[in-house]
Amino acid sequence: MKNAMTRGMMTAAAVALLGVGVGQAQAGSVTVEDEIIGWGQGGNGSYTETMTFDNLETNVTSGGWLQVWACGDFDASYENVQVIANAGTSNAIDLGTWLNNNTGDDRFDHPSNDVGTQYAQMHSGTAYLTQSEIEMMVNGGSLELTFVFSSDVDDLNWCKPQYENEVMGARFHYEYGTTAVPTPAAAGMGLVSLGMMIARRRRNRA
Repeated sequence: MKNAMTRGMMTAAAVALLGVGVGQAQAGSVTVEDEIIGWGQGGNGSYTETMTFDNLETNVTSGGWLQVWACGDFDASYENVQVIANAGTSNAIDLGTWLNNNTGDDRFDHPSNDVGTQYAQMHSGTAYLTQSEIEMMVNGGSLELTFVFSSDVDDLNWCKPQYENEVMGARFHYEYGTTAVPTPAAAGMGLVSLGMMIARRRRNRA
């Protein structure tokens, strides 16, 4: 009974000691964005461009949104772009085909009724995402966006004079929470103290 009680007291003390110096990283929000300026072989079959965001917070606490914008050869329903998060992985989320004159087959809102133009006009849309979707998207700390352009989206530099070439952009936003962060020095002191307790207990048993 004495040994069991001593063992229980030591375990509790060890937890307390090892917990010394455990702090919390501050909660906050993440907003990242990027643009692809100019793209490849328009008119020669469907093709893709990718955009990657690294070092993302993974302790997600809310839903969020993904905003996309584009300017280029999107003047017909068959000239469009499909947007996929983490394509080809178990965490893939297909956000649908955008600027194809069909508001029902994608996740974005449609300020321009999902219709594009081939002139120097920027179009944008925002997809609102649940917390579980954000968690899937940032699992592992990174997010890759894939843009699949239809075969008729030519590289015609329709965005001048605002841009030198066509543009496809994205902005990603969500909230994250606090995370326990051990302080190395304090954790080390806890281990030293735990070692002293074990040594003392062995002397008492002797």
